Amino acid sequence: MFIGEKLDKELHKDICGYRLARNRDGFFEEDGYKLFEKYHEKYSYFRDSAISKAIDLHKLDLDATVVNLDIKRFFYYIKFDFTTLNNISSKYKKLNTFMNQIHKKYQEVIRVNNILTTKTDRILPIGLLSSSVIANYALKEFDDYILKKIKPEHYTRYVDDILMVFSNVSIASMDDLLKILACEKSSLDFKSRCGFVFFKNGINKFIFQQGKVKILEFKRDASISLLKKFKQTIETNRSALNFLPEENNIFATLEDVSLNINYTSTINKISSIDKASLDVLQISRNLSQMIRIVLVINHKNSEVKKYNEHIKNLFSGKNLLELSKLWEKLFLYLILSRSFVLLKQIFIDILKAIDVIEYQEEHITKQLKNNLLRLLANSLLMSASLDIKTFKESVQPFIEEKTKGFHEELYKLIATQYIEEYSKYLIEANLIRQYYIRYPLLSFTDNEKASFVDKSLVFKKLKLQVDLKKIEYSPRFIHYHEVLMFEKFIRSFATTQEIFEKYSSFNKTSPNKANYPKFDDVHSLIKTNDSFKNLKIGLANINVNPKNSFDSMLGKPSISYARLNDIYQVLNSAKATYCDMVVFPEISIPIYWLQEIVEFAKRNEIAVVLGLEHFSIQKYAYNYAVVILPFRDGVYKNVYLDFELKSHYSPEETKLIEGNGYKIPKINKNHKEHNIKPKIYTYKGNYFSVFNCYELTDISYRSNLVAKVDFVVAIEHNKDTNYFSNIVGSVSRDIHAYIVQVNDAKYGDSRITQPAKTEEMDIAKIKGGEDVVLLTSTLDINSLREFQKLSHILQAENKRFKLTPPKFLGKVYCRKVILT
Repeated sequence: MFIGEKLDKELHKDICGYRLARNRDGFFEEDGYKLFEKYHEKYSYFRDSAISKAIDLHKLDLDATVVNLDIKRFFYYIKFDFTTLNNISSKYKKLNTFMNQIHKKYQEVIRVNNILTTKTDRILPIGLLSSSVIANYALKEFDDYILKKIKPEHYTRYVDDILMVFSNVSIASMDDLLKILACEKSSLDFKSRCGFVFFKNGINKFIFQQGKVKILEFKRDASISLLKKFKQTIETNRSALNFLPEENNIFATLEDVSLNINYTSTINKISSIDKASLDVLQISRNLSQMIRIVLVINHKNSEVKKYNEHIKNLFSGKNLLELSKLWEKLFLYLILSRSFVLLKQIFIDILKAIDVIEYQEEHITKQLKNNLLRLLANSLLMSASLDIKTFKESVQPFIEEKTKGFHEELYKLIATQYIEEYSKYLIEANLIRQYYIRYPLLSFTDNEKASFVDKSLVFKKLKLQVDLKKIEYSPRFIHYHEVLMFEKFIRSFATTQEIFEKYSSFNKTSPNKANYPKFDDVHSLIKTNDSFKNLKIGLANINVNPKNSFDSMLGKPSISYARLNDIYQVLNSAKATYCDMVVFPEISIPIYWLQEIVEFAKRNEIAVVLGLEHFSIQKYAYNYAVVILPFRDGVYKNVYLDFELKSHYSPEETKLIEGNGYKIPKINKNHKEHNIKPKIYTYKGNYFSVFNCYELTDISYRSNLVAKVDFVVAIEHNKDTNYFSNIVGSVSRDIHAYIVQVNDAKYGDSRITQPAKTEEMDIAKIKGGEDVVLLTSTLDINSLREFQKLSHILQAENKRFKLTPPKFLGKVYCRKVILT
C-alpha cells in the first residue's frame, strides 16, 4: 500500500467503502494490525448519516429528498492505467509495472472463460486488495464534482453505492435528477438513453442501474415517520447483536425469524402477501448464538433437543440448498452439541438434494454439483478443525462409509487423511473460527491436537507456548483479558506485571501508556484511567443453590441452559437499563461461564463483580471474587480482571470443605494473614473495594478503608441476614461510604446503603421472588464527596448524610495524595 495510501488520502472523508485504517494523527501505519477500516462500521455510517441528515432537514422545516444510486457492474467498467501512478511517485515505477502485468494476465484468463464479451472490456481483479483502493479512486472525479459543483446537503459513497440528500428540491424522476447532475459543465458528460443515465469519469464510462435508483421525497408538512421507523429498525438490529441470547429469542423464535414476508400493500391484509423467503441473516445469527450456548452448557439439556427439532424442520427439502451458506455453522453446532444422529441425517439429505439437481446444459449441472460437493467438504473441514478428535471418532467413519464408491470426488475431499492434513494447515495458518474458541489465545499456540472447544482445559497447566509467528501474522488486536485468561487458566502462572508486558509485546505498544490500568502495591490500588461519573449499580437478585457450588468443587459443575438463561437475563437487563456496574452474589457463577461474562463486559463496557463457584485444584478448594473493569486502549475495548481469593472462610464453609477431604488455600505464602489489606479499585473516577461475605466481619480488615473508598461491594451467600444487616449499617457509617450488598435472593437483604439516618439509609432493597430481577440505583458519589469536605458544624446543618467519623477530614486529604 505504498501508493494506495496516497490515493486513499486524496478521497473525501465521507467516501466509506474500503478506506485504509489510519491512526489518530491521520497516518497509515505500514506495520499496523488493520489494513482497512471495519466495513460494518463504515457501512453503518454511510447508511445512517444520510437518514439522520434527512431527519435534521425535516426538523428545520425543509423539504428533504434522499437519492440512492447504484453503478451497474462497477468493477467490470473500470479501466486503470498504472503508468499514471508514476506521477505520484516514480520511486515505485517497478511496482506499478508489476501490478500492470498482473492485471493484464487476469484479463487474459477471464477472457478465455468468456467473462469478458469484447476485447475492449476490462475488469478489476475482484478480491485483490489493491482493486479496492483503485475502485474507490476511480470515482474521485465524480466525487469532487458532486461535492464542489452540485453541493447536496449530504453526499456519501460506499464503493458503487451512492447516497445524496437534497433540501427544497423536487426530484420526481430520473429526468429531474439528470437535470441536477448535468447543471454544471464538466467532463463527466451526463446523458440519458433508454431510461439509463451514463457518465464519464476519466477513461471510464459508468451507468446508473435504473432498477436500483431510489428517490424518496419528504415534504416539510408531511410525516417523516418512514425514515424514523427505518432508523429505529436499524438501531434495534444493531443493539440486538450486543444482547445475550435468552431462551425466548433462541428456541421459540427460530422458525419465526426464518422467514421474510414481502407485502404488495398494507401489512394488515393477507391478500397483500407477495412472497416469503428465508431470512438467511437471522438464521445465521440464531445459529451463532446457539453455538455459543452449547460451548458452555451440558450437551444433554432438553433445550438442545427442542432446538434440534426446529433445525430438522428448517434444514429440509429445497431449504438445504438455499441455506448452503450456513452448512459450516450447522455442522459446527451439531458437532458441539453432540447431535451426531441429526448431523448424519442432514448430511445424507444434502447429498440427495445435490444428486437431483438438473439443468438444461449438462456441463453446468456437473460443475454446480461439484461446487456444492466441495462446499460441503469445506464446511465439514472448517467445523471439524475446532474439534478434530470428536469429528474423527463420531462423524468421519459414517461419512466415509456413505461416500466411498458413491461420491468418489467427495470421498477424496473428506477422507481421514485429507481432513487431518488440511485441518493442520488451518490451525498453522490460524484460520480457524476465532469467535468459537473456548479459551482465548489457544489458536495462537503450538496446539495441534487438543480441542479448541473443550471446557475442561481450565487449570490443566498445559505446556503450551504462544507462537510468536502467529501473533505477528494474525492481523488482529490481542486483548488484555485474553492474555490473562490464557496465562491463569491454561498455563496457571505469570504475575500481573508479566501479563501486561506480554500484552504490550503482542500488540507492539508501550507498557507505560497512560490509559492502562495502574497498580500500586503499597496501597493495593488498581486504577483505570476514566473521568468521574456517578455510577448506576445493578443488583442481581437470583437464587443460588449451594449444591451447585459443592458439585463444582467436586468437578461436576451444573451448567444447564436454565441457569445460563438467568445470567443472560441479568446482563441484558443491565445493558437495557444503562448500568455502569452489575453485581452477582457469592458462589453464583460457574468458572466455565466467566469468559461469557467477560466478553459481555468488554463489548458493552459494563463493570461486573461476581462470586465464582468453588473449584478445586490438587485438593485445594478455591472461593474467588472476580472484579471485571472495562478500559480502552486507544480504540480497542479491553477489560481488566482481578481475582480476589477469599481471605476468611466461614466456619460452616470450612466444615463443608475440610469434611469432604479438601483444603483451604492460603492467601499468599509470603504474607501473614493479619497484614493483608483489601484492594482498592477505581472505575469511572470512583474508588471501591470488594468483600467476599465473611470477610466483612473482620473489623481490622475493613478499617483500612476509612476515607479511602466511595463505596464497598459485599457479595454474599449468607443466611444470617440480621447479623450482616447490622454490620452493613455500621460499616457504612464507620468508613462513611455507600455499601452495595448482594445476597442469595432466598435469604435477601440485597441492598444499597448510604451513611444516612435510619429511615433514609437504604436507597434500594430486595428479597425473594421466583423470577430473576435486576434492581438498579445510582450512587450519588459526587454529593457524598462534597459533604465530606465540610466541617462537622456544616455537615450537621446540611443533614444529607450522617456526620463523618472523627479525624476523617485529614484522611480525605490523605486519600487524594495516595490515589492520584
